Amino acid sequence: MSLSAPRGSPAAEAPLRETDAPHPTEAYGRSKLAAEAAVRASGVPYTILRPALVYGPGVKGNVANLMRLASLPVPLPFGALSNRRSLLALDNLIAAIRFALENARATNETFIVADPDAISVAELAAMLRTAAGHTPRLVPLPVGLLSATLSLAGRRGMVERLAGTLVAEPRKLMAAGWRPVTDTKTAIARMVQAASPRKSGTASRSTP
Repeated sequence: MSLSAPRGSPAAEAPLRETDAPHPTEAYGRSKLAAEAAVRASGVPYTILRPALVYGPGVKGNVANLMRLASLPVPLPFGALSNRRSLLALDNLIAAIRFALENARATNETFIVADPDAISVAELAAMLRTAAGHTPRLVPLPVGLLSATLSLAGRRGMVERLAGTLVAEPRKLMAAGWRPVTDTKTAIARMVQAASPRKSGTASRSTP
């Protein structure tokens, strides 16, 4: 079994499908594509999984950055980001791996793996804030102004990943019989709770 990203691009105009010709834009993506070719040429049974952006406890990258921003008790400028992004809960990835190992219908197939419903960045930010105990308070800052602001802060790459649309549809995997074990809202809430510092229940005691 092999895991690889659906594509190497931070955005795509149309939903990604397994039949699309991959066009990796970075060395990492090219290495994943080469690994897929090697697996197919090996002559042994295989299943290739192409996961969307995985999130869960210990998440890194832009999701972690957005989660840290969402924990602040201040308005966030993401209300106008209606673009949709596909995400993949860690528990759903584990379920897909188990499906690939146990189900004969997965043999010698390539599957995109993602939560069934893509969400907008504004929806993601609202979910993160709600899970952190805040009201959404999302300001609809125009995308151009948000892009300019983040670019000035040296976050041009973050602009592309936040403002671009990237939908990866797991239709083929679901048609083969796979089902997600959690929904996006629940998985995001668990991720935020796992990242929250635990409060000590031990009261301090004074010595006589």
